[in-house]
Amino acid sequence: MLARLPAVNAIGESVEWRGTEGATGFAPHAAIVRLRAKFESASVGDILAIVRIDHVNACLAAYVDVRANSDAGTLARTSADQLATEFQCGKDAPRSIGASTARVSQALALGE
Repeated sequence: MLARLPAVNAIGESVEWRGTEGATGFAPHAAIVRLRAKFESASVGDILAIVRIDHVNACLAAYVDVRANSDAGTLARTSADQLATEFQCGKDAPRSIGASTARVSQALALGE
């Protein structure tokens, strides 16, 4: 489940699927989604949500603040690929990747 985000103004136009290609086809292990949101003490801005996907669950694994990280897309891709092997939905807490910002901290707090 994605964390609750108040005042989400928009969800990106695409989803970037991360996974592996095998004999039976593509097997996704994560998705990266762009969210635009306004929080109480932070300005409107984009964050990338990394969603972990396993056989029965999908859950928020991490956020990357686009404005605070010049390489946000790369950070999100690398994190999605690394988290896919270790993050456990229902057990692990979502985390901030890259520069920690008020926007990401507030998004993480909403999911607790």
